[in-house]
Amino acid sequence: MNTEALFDYINTHIFGITVPLLLISAGIYFSFKLRCFHFLHPINSLKKMLKKEEGESSSESPVHALCMALAGTLGVGNISGIALAIGFGGAGAIFWMWMSAFAAMIIRYAEIVLALDFRTYKNGEYTGSAMNYIKKSYGRAGKILAPVFAVLCIICSLFLGGIIQANVISECFFEIMGYPKIISGTVLCIATMLVVFGGAKKISSLTVKIVPVMTILYIFISLFVICSQAEHIPEVITTIFKDAFSVKSAGGGVLGILLSPALRTGVSRGLISNEAGCGTAPMAHARSTASAPSKQGLFGIFEVFVDTILLCTLTAFVILLSFESIPTVSGGGIMLVIEAFAHTFGKNAGFLISVSIFFFAFATIVCWAFYGENCIRYFVNDSKKVKVFLFIFSVSLIYGSIAMPSLIWSVTDFIISAMTVINIGAVILMADRVKTLSAKYGLLDFKIKEHEYARKGVPLKNKVS
Repeated sequence: MNTEALFDYINTHIFGITVPLLLISAGIYFSFKLRCFHFLHPINSLKKMLKKEEGESSSESPVHALCMALAGTLGVGNISGIALAIGFGGAGAIFWMWMSAFAAMIIRYAEIVLALDFRTYKNGEYTGSAMNYIKKSYGRAGKILAPVFAVLCIICSLFLGGIIQANVISECFFEIMGYPKIISGTVLCIATMLVVFGGAKKISSLTVKIVPVMTILYIFISLFVICSQAEHIPEVITTIFKDAFSVKSAGGGVLGILLSPALRTGVSRGLISNEAGCGTAPMAHARSTASAPSKQGLFGIFEVFVDTILLCTLTAFVILLSFESIPTVSGGGIMLVIEAFAHTFGKNAGFLISVSIFFFAFATIVCWAFYGENCIRYFVNDSKKVKVFLFIFSVSLIYGSIAMPSLIWSVTDFIISAMTVINIGAVILMADRVKTLSAKYGLLDFKIKEHEYARKGVPLKNKVS
């Protein structure tokens, strides 16, 4: 058995079963642990999320942190990944993606709460990551698992955040506009260097501009397509719910939420489309100046909603409304989506989707560069070594634009799954802390006194050693 076959076997027969079950089980567990406040008290949660508190700066506000995290989440999986999910599981897959997203929302909330609770303040900035609470939650094992998680995230930033995104961009521009792949990769490399060498503040500033633009653009063109075929919407909704409980669609839907956020010709692999549970987004949210961890956690719930419930659903409806009229295409999910949009926009569809893909993927690239840098700094806070990593990251985009070994997909799927198992385990072990902080912020319908919690030997605030 060669290396790729070994990773494929593990991804399919081990992580392919355990990770979906772990995600959904953890989502159900935290929903009951926190008394389903995000479902039962949505208005109260929204008010607390939007309320500005003392000490929040405009440069690194909770919204800035949200946009940076969304940039890392809104990869091309919101476009091509949905086509692959429907192709595998049928229309009913969308229903199960919704269910998986609702379970994932509260996991994202919990990991962000913990990231802010254990973050540090240095040189006028907040910094934090999953490594901080992983180190604390697992006890002695945490001293090993935290650096292991950081190494996995560094590799994932190069593969998922860089090479895979660059490959999709170059493939799309080559197929639609005929641009040589090496040119697309070189432009991406230069543009990425100009941004990432400016530091986290420059990345944050860019994402807060790009994310709203690309999201609104994609929502607008998707709604235009859907409204132009409004008479068929009831039929699509009926089909989704009718097919949802067949064996094929249920399986496809569970895998749909795990479909890779980029295109792999002929084969899909298990990656988490909204990244809830894998521990990356807390790095972006920890930069927020929000004083209450639970407030920033609410933005995490909103983040999953935008990623999966909104954008993925729009993509699904665009495909399903035109599915019978779409010819058989090569090139995987992305070409299927382009053909679906072409049903309404004609030849202009390729250009519109190419622009959307560029915005989505480029924002993902610069955000993952920040994730990789954050993990490098976990080991050494040396600016020269950080710049070496950023240079390697940027140059890897050229490689990704012209070559895409299938082994990279297999390794990436394995890494994402391993990160998810380590991270969710840590979050579950810290469930009582999440519950206490949520109650303290007034999200639950009960109060836990600090002295009662202190008697258990776990203070509300804890410095990272």
